[in-house]
Amino acid sequence: MNKINCALSRVSAVILAVAFVFSGCQKDDINPNREYDQYLVDVTGSEAYETAEEFTDYLSTTYMLSVPEIAAKIMFKLISWDDLLALSLKFYRELGKLDGGEIERYTFTYNTTDVFGRPVVLSAGLMVPNTKAHDKQHTIEGITLYNNFFAKASVTPSLMGSCMMERAAFNHAVVVPDYEGYGVDYGKHHHPYFEYAVLARQSIDCELAALELLKEIGVNVPENCPTYNIGISKGAPVALAVQRLMENSVSEKIAKKINLYDTFCSCGPYDIGPIARAYFDDPDGKPLYLSTLLVCSAYFSHPDIFKGYSPEDFFCENFNNTRVDYLGGNYSLFELAEKIIEEDYPKIIELYESQGIYTIQDVFAPSFFKEDGSVDYGCHLLNLLLEVMDKGQLSGGWSPKSGVMLMHSVNDVLADYGVFTETFNNLKYNGTGVSNPYVTKWIDYIFDHDILSGIGIVCAMLMEDPAGDKLMDLYTKFDLSFLQ
Repeated sequence: MNKINCALSRVSAVILAVAFVFSGCQKDDINPNREYDQYLVDVTGSEAYETAEEFTDYLSTTYMLSVPEIAAKIMFKLISWDDLLALSLKFYRELGKLDGGEIERYTFTYNTTDVFGRPVVLSAGLMVPNTKAHDKQHTIEGITLYNNFFAKASVTPSLMGSCMMERAAFNHAVVVPDYEGYGVDYGKHHHPYFEYAVLARQSIDCELAALELLKEIGVNVPENCPTYNIGISKGAPVALAVQRLMENSVSEKIAKKINLYDTFCSCGPYDIGPIARAYFDDPDGKPLYLSTLLVCSAYFSHPDIFKGYSPEDFFCENFNNTRVDYLGGNYSLFELAEKIIEEDYPKIIELYESQGIYTIQDVFAPSFFKEDGSVDYGCHLLNLLLEVMDKGQLSGGWSPKSGVMLMHSVNDVLADYGVFTETFNNLKYNGTGVSNPYVTKWIDYIFDHDILSGIGIVCAMLMEDPAGDKLMDLYTKFDLSFLQ
């Protein structure tokens, strides 16, 4: 191991800057083309929150307010994020896990591979409990791997922490990757939205790098320390893909380092091929920005399949010719789709509607549709798009070997409930008719995608094991006694 260079300073909190390189790790078998043998690159900073109150203030005035749909709708608008955070910290203190001590946040970069299998350096956030409050090396009880959903580029986990930061109060190390196209990689690569296997590999590499970082900051990770794998909304299929990779594709070395305990997913678009077909067949109420994200993900991640085509070939003339002023720039509506990571997507929908874009017929090329307006599945370009989406199917041909809890809503217009049911049955029975006891679900009949995603976040924040048997008890309290 190379010598560690440390620089310490204080502004309003402890700032730790460390640069170091690890070597000597054997190559794993997730990607045989990997050209490096190290994970952690360096640590660019840390902050320590001295009190629970300071921690609450930090979260409520930064990251949490950047997710307005969740903040506005959750729990029937009866509780603010400020109150929720204060309540959860009170909950932790009652458990004896947090006694007004600090929670530290680190930013680090790590080696992984991009959507084409090439080496790339990405960034991530790490949150740990009270390491400086102990005279001896601190031992954690678990690791939370939170597969983040996309929001604003300015609030990526490496920059601003995460709503899962509070799980550090369970005496966990909380690991949250930014992913390709985010954080230090912003502007360098397109984010591969629906390439779940790629994003899962980046999550696994992120945890491997975090394990090295934990050694450097004096945190002891006991043997077989459990990893609680969590994903909400777009992060849910990434979490499920992490479990699939860990159970089927990683080397024995990695399997020994990462002890995947169970997986909790809420409101995920898991099998994107069937979801795309449901979107085309019944577009009413479906968010229009999904149409451009499908193209973004497929076109830029699979240039070999779309050789000879341009992004404009997917869209109608009016959609291609429309440009809007937004966030200080002038963009086509296709370019605007990727700006979702800079701003909340309701603003994108408002801009679409201001330009007369209301239906998928207002978005896609005329060749995608028959004369009666129905989708033409004989269209070659559409079939190429769906072929790419089908490659990312997560269910089928695999039977989970550790617990996975799937929370979903019958009212979900983004992640179609009918498709979810097929996905769940594929995971539960794997075509054998034999029920897999590791696979469970919790179905909601009241909320929509945004609200249930928010509730999924709260369940994950408040429960040490949100995939465990007590989930339904906590969930019931949201509309009964939880606020009392």
